[in-house]
Amino acid sequence: MKTSALAAKAYAGAGGTFHTPFKHHDGRGLTTHQNRVNRAHSRLRSLVEQAFAHLKPWRIFRRAHGSPN
Repeated sequence: MKTSALAAKAYAGAGGTFHTPFKHHDGRGLTTHQNRVNRAHSRLRSLVEQAFAHLKPWRIFRRAHGSPN
């Protein structure tokens, strides 16, 4: 099963299924399509970041680990 994830520009080149925003290259601007994709990407990531910020204070998540090991 392939799961895709939105990631910040810092993860560019990470491979896998990370989707990062488009970057400017050699002083050229982005196309209208690339700007739209970047805007949608930013909106979705901000919603996820807000959700995590809302969940952080909950006690149950303080000891939660991402790995079952």
